[in-house]
Amino acid sequence: MKKKLIISTPIKETWGDKELIFLGEWCKKFSESDIWNNKDFETLTYHWQNPRKIDKDNLYLEGVYEKLLESLVINLNAIHKVNLSLRAWRIIIGPWLLTFVSTLWDRWEVVNTLINTYPLENLYFKRNKNYQINPPNDYEQSLRQFGDDYWNEVIFSKLLVKKNISYEDISLDNVKTNKLKSNKNNTRLLESVSYFFQRPKTRRKLTIFHAYFPKSFMFLLNLKLKMRVRMDSYFNLNLIYSNTNSDHRSKHKINSLDDDSFEGFVSSQLFNYIPKAYLEDFKKIYAYALSIPRSELIHTANAHFGNEIFKTWAALNCEKGSKLIISSHGGAIYPKYSVFDHQEKISDERIIWGMPWLKGQRTLPPNKLSFKIKNINQFGFISFIDNDSMRYSYRCMSASQGPLVKKSFSKSKKFLELLAEKSDLNIRIKPKYSGDNETALMYEKIFGKEVLLGPKTQMKDIAKNSKLIICSYPQTAYAEAMYSGVPTLLVYDQEIWSTQSIYNDLIIEMTKHKMIFSDPLAAAEHVINLNENITLWWHSDEIIKVREKFNEMCITFQSKKLDNWLSFFNEQISFIADKKS
Repeated sequence: MKKKLIISTPIKETWGDKELIFLGEWCKKFSESDIWNNKDFETLTYHWQNPRKIDKDNLYLEGVYEKLLESLVINLNAIHKVNLSLRAWRIIIGPWLLTFVSTLWDRWEVVNTLINTYPLENLYFKRNKNYQINPPNDYEQSLRQFGDDYWNEVIFSKLLVKKNISYEDISLDNVKTNKLKSNKNNTRLLESVSYFFQRPKTRRKLTIFHAYFPKSFMFLLNLKLKMRVRMDSYFNLNLIYSNTNSDHRSKHKINSLDDDSFEGFVSSQLFNYIPKAYLEDFKKIYAYALSIPRSELIHTANAHFGNEIFKTWAALNCEKGSKLIISSHGGAIYPKYSVFDHQEKISDERIIWGMPWLKGQRTLPPNKLSFKIKNINQFGFISFIDNDSMRYSYRCMSASQGPLVKKSFSKSKKFLELLAEKSDLNIRIKPKYSGDNETALMYEKIFGKEVLLGPKTQMKDIAKNSKLIICSYPQTAYAEAMYSGVPTLLVYDQEIWSTQSIYNDLIIEMTKHKMIFSDPLAAAEHVINLNENITLWWHSDEIIKVREKFNEMCITFQSKKLDNWLSFFNEQISFIADKKS
């Protein structure tokens, strides 16, 4: 029997023409469909298409993450000659480690699906022995690496070799994935720190950084609190990272009891791919963080993930008794699984939109929602807001990512095709242009460029020009649409976007009143029937009642937003003062 060739990425040099097995949809770029469509291929079923598997995997992976974190704390404290607590290291490396563990598990399970589907002796792959993968600079660059074809080619090759699948060595040009650029706003390492060491070290009561408050809100907050709460210049720096010290890295290893297990594999790869911000360049970041004025209260909505200086500074402050306050940077109907409750584990106060679902969460008005539409444009568009993500999955989460984006897209496509059959419906589509699955190209091919809203189109502009907004996912765009007051529907894949159980009754109620749909046909029929009476339906007594319930559960609409936040910060400042006295 002729062997089947395993294809793990879109890198064409590793392909053949016949009897191909694509490990996933990420291999088949839409822009290259004329190439792969003519091949003789099969595509593996994706393991996380089953929501019950995500339930099981999330529990397992959280345990693996916690064990590895404990081991890394010991190792990194010894390497850097510091004595930081588990919480401090969780703040610093937690976002990277939890993502790394889930990313490798996804690739591990893809290969397990392969060997459970085909006899090993009937498989082979082409391994490029010249690939050189350098570790990323920081968390932001590691995310780009997890979505990079060359990085994934190397990881899949390592796993296929580990599973004793035969291979044919090929020699391609040496490709270094460390050429991946960090986000400009998130490049974090000092070339020279001497200037900053001379800055005054006045202790601050409160520091707010990347909190997503509107500028006018921040101005009034400063005024009312009678203090400057921002010091962005300390954290927003253009910085340069060191060269990788391969000899230094090779000396370190996390021991595992079973080298053949997933835990053994991920342990063996940790020091190959841990960002330089936590190894070669940590001491420099650490020294600079010590020079930044201390703050008794620290508030952020997003910097606790990707800003290496902020994370290190916040961790050092928390070691000395400061309080870390983390608010939501988005949301609406929160996912069942996301980041192993990382934000709850590192914060002293966890602020969310809507009703809490975990102990320790606290509700305040959304920091990100700021616009309402007074007069709905009854002659406006029916606007569809879609989502996209990386072609490769990178977290064990209840969301559309990796191959699941195409699954979600197929449902949206069917819905929009049904609407397009009615020529009197004026439809506009806003794809997420920053995703890697090329959904914008797919929409353009199917529906034409003229119906697409551009990448710079803001949600506020969409709301102003729409008589109905339809979202394909229950996250921030959906919250913004509902908050705006414009009639809004949610048409989504309920299996992919499983949510916290506190929303079960709300989803049932909104489904009953035809505000939420998982069936594209039923959703299309509803929109077509409503077309001339959307505003009337939206302002009916029963729909207003359900909208109020959504506001209470999901976005905590309060007219005195500034007063609520001001009261909260004053309460925290008083608590710190009382603690001192």
